[in-house]
Amino acid sequence: MLKKCIGLVLAFAIVISAVALVSCGKTEDTNDKNDGILGEEDKILSPAFGGDKLNFENEDFLVMTKNDHTANNSWNVVDLVVDENLGDDTIVDAVKKRNDHIATAFNVNIQRIQSTALLSDAQLAIQKQDYSYDSFMICIRDALTLALTGAMMDYSEEDYIDLSGEWWDQGVVENITMLGGQYLALGDINTIDDDATWCVLYNKVLLDAYGYTPEALYSKVYEGDGKVGGFTTEYLTLVAKNAYKQDPNATNKWENSYVGSGTYGLFLQKEVAIALLQGSGNTPTKVDNSMAGVSPMVFEESFANAIDLIFDFMGNKATADWYLVLDNISDGTDDKWANSVRPAFMADKVAFYITPFDTIHHFRDMKSDFGILPLPKISDDQLDYGTTIQYGNATCYVTPYRVDEYLNEKSAYVLEALCYYSSPEYLGEECLKYAHYTLTLQAKGTRDDASWEMMDFILKNRVFDIACALNLSGINTIVQDGSVFAYNNWISERDAKLSNMASDLGKKFEILAKG
Repeated sequence: MLKKCIGLVLAFAIVISAVALVSCGKTEDTNDKNDGILGEEDKILSPAFGGDKLNFENEDFLVMTKNDHTANNSWNVVDLVVDENLGDDTIVDAVKKRNDHIATAFNVNIQRIQSTALLSDAQLAIQKQDYSYDSFMICIRDALTLALTGAMMDYSEEDYIDLSGEWWDQGVVENITMLGGQYLALGDINTIDDDATWCVLYNKVLLDAYGYTPEALYSKVYEGDGKVGGFTTEYLTLVAKNAYKQDPNATNKWENSYVGSGTYGLFLQKEVAIALLQGSGNTPTKVDNSMAGVSPMVFEESFANAIDLIFDFMGNKATADWYLVLDNISDGTDDKWANSVRPAFMADKVAFYITPFDTIHHFRDMKSDFGILPLPKISDDQLDYGTTIQYGNATCYVTPYRVDEYLNEKSAYVLEALCYYSSPEYLGEECLKYAHYTLTLQAKGTRDDASWEMMDFILKNRVFDIACALNLSGINTIVQDGSVFAYNNWISERDAKLSNMASDLGKKFEILAKG
């Protein structure tokens, strides 16, 4: 993929720009393709299309998806088909341009069927063998639930899907395979998975007052020549504590949006524990896709050591004034996120905020400024940075397998087209991915180019784990609650609840193997 044309003076520029997702190059190749009509002479095809141009004779491509576009978050702002009354015109235009391309090129109608109970409705459609749906746009956790029924298409076996293409998320292709099959489709086709990706936001104004410049923080991530640096939980704790200042007149640690004139060092929530665990490479299970075995890694010493480090970082809330675990905030029926947490960060009362990218949408009116960093390593021994997503919010596509080969081919063909024509590979800066990034990160002129590049780097280094995605045997709950409440008996909890983890996953894979 073409490199984003931004000049960086920071030491990690070469490393990051090599994996940038968004292109501003080769505009001469794309200008004649951006009018919404595909001519035979300028039509560019994904390699998976094999040079063919199928004509679906005005057939429908139906996707079942959810319809709960809530006002308070942005999870659903980018969809297969965007309501013209929903979201920013830039994103609506990008989705419309993509869909017009496909409708014109392949003579197919792209339609969304909304559902209020997506998982159960999808399961019912599968049980009834209702094959009118070409795909389900569903959160990753539920997509895995469907895939493990053995009724979903294996995209790796479809001629019209090219999983090696940059428009597909390679982290999913590499990390979420089951018995060698790829049952989830996630890539440039939609961006909700990007919104659900964890990151660290830092308040530039507040940290600058304590001598921590953006250059210093970024150089901590990479210490010259592209080498992985020492941005660890220990370093983050040090900086956050230095930025903490208790209000001498405060009667408690948390009152409404913030406490008087004091400042917090860090905001986070208990889900961060599982994100740090996966990012460190300590996945709860190790799956051998040859079915030689499914090993529960929770009983390994390295896993226990990783948990201890995460608990050291997040535990002991009773005495740690310098940071706040958001799950412990109690504002009654009030929306703590919209009315308490975000305003505190925007008012320069918090130095660091560990959160999904979705939060950035809400900081457009921030008078000061913020930057973006990856999740910290849990220790210097960790070889690289890694992050994950919120499996219950990030969406992907799964496709029911049909006996009719033509229906399978149509589903694969149009799904590939939707992803390919959403990417910079085809549309350059007018693509859906670019429109989303522009709104997410560059909505305010003072957002720095380094944060843009860091965002690309984070998305290119995501890791996935099937046990965490399914909360297998309650692993997420054990780790997250342990980090919040500083359990000292988490090992007994683990031993009591996770002894059947391997057998649970093994049984699901047996169903998948039967096809």
